[in-house]
Amino acid sequence: MAANLDAFTQKVIQEEQIQSVLVLQQPNRFYPLDGIDLLYLIVVNSAATQIDVSQLVFDEKNILVYRISQWQLETCAIQGEIDERLRQMLVYAEVVWDKNQYISKFGERLQKYVAKRKKYQVCVEYSGFLRHYNEAKELLHRHLTLDAYQAVIIALQKWARLVICESSEMHDLSLWARVKQLDPSVYKLYEELITSQEPLEKRIELMLLPIEVNVMSKLKSSTQLLVDVMQTENRPWFLQELKRHPDLENAEIDLQMLLDKMVKRGLLYEVAVLQEDGQVAEKGYLATAT
Repeated sequence: MAANLDAFTQKVIQEEQIQSVLVLQQPNRFYPLDGIDLLYLIVVNSAATQIDVSQLVFDEKNILVYRISQWQLETCAIQGEIDERLRQMLVYAEVVWDKNQYISKFGERLQKYVAKRKKYQVCVEYSGFLRHYNEAKELLHRHLTLDAYQAVIIALQKWARLVICESSEMHDLSLWARVKQLDPSVYKLYEELITSQEPLEKRIELMLLPIEVNVMSKLKSSTQLLVDVMQTENRPWFLQELKRHPDLENAEIDLQMLLDKMVKRGLLYEVAVLQEDGQVAEKGYLATAT
């Protein structure tokens, strides 16, 4: 097997602890570093707790090398937390050495995490998209045109980030360049908003129409994270316990806004649950059957 490997990998796997070697041919997509030709991710059979990073020159090529232990990867899989850049490397890098198919088996667990993380990111960006749309509409109604313009700008940026999340792309500095490729219609709206010769108030009004259509059309798919949480138990869920749920407690999500919108669109049932005194009822939410 080693005979078919590149020279650097052949050198690396001479070490007994090497478990897997992955190589990324276009590292600048993830690391905006000039002069890096190849990026290697090396998985080591050890219990090290720190990722070791080194810049090497081999065969006239500049190589960026990340070494991570199996212990770190396994901890990520168990806890459901993994650095976004590392995740991208694991997904897109080519596996050139894989002792006992370790990284292939780990990849199966990673995919489950990736699917869950995608729902999380989509929900976060959608929450911001909806909130800033609502703000823009309210500000325009109050004739606070410049504030409404700023809110629309942020809403479009959130929409663009939502497009990136839905495509499983990594957030980077080239947001609008990527969105122009993935969804040209969103890019066109942003371009029209900042370059149109129409009066500012008219531009905002024209933007709010397509934003509203997309806010509504994306509600169900973008709030699947909340539905998944609520379907783990067949009972009403209350706002505060949803806020404390491990999958939601640190998320920048406006839960009250999303829950109210989901009720109005028939994605959730709203129920009144009497408290122990039998006099006061608390609002609860039930996921509808899918």
